[in-house]
Amino acid sequence: APVLSLEGHHRIAVALELGASDHAVLEHLQRAIRPGDTELLLMHVVESAASRYLGPETSDKESREDRAALESIAARFRERGISVEVLLGFGNVSAELARLIQEHRVDLLVAGSHGHRMLGDLIHGETTSSLRHRVRCPVLIVPAEKPQ
Repeated sequence: APVLSLEGHHRIAVALELGASDHAVLEHLQRAIRPGDTELLLMHVVESAASRYLGPETSDKESREDRAALESIAARFRERGISVEVLLGFGNVSAELARLIQEHRVDLLVAGSHGHRMLGDLIHGETTSSLRHRVRCPVLIVPAEKPQ
């Protein structure tokens, strides 16, 4: 699969679902990012009932597991000398990702098409479509891998 150059983007946010659909996004990043002046911001929004109510104050099982999963992914990039920050959001996925992206002055957002055809996901995918209209940075959608 072709890899888009990410040169010139210094703060790259990566929206992850922490599921099988993230594989294509992470593979693309592994091939495209070189150690140097790029910083990855791995982002995930916890959607548990406790996190919606308590926000960052929550320490429920899902939040702890999600943070551990992000840290595990981050470790693989750090081993290659890439700067990585892990960020958890809480509640509404689009609103939280948009807030984190703005707060951290992101140059580029990378997300997956999460198993749909890319165009269909951009048109019909609630989170992706809503997010595209809330952020001011370019958005790179990496299509999910087709099953073999």
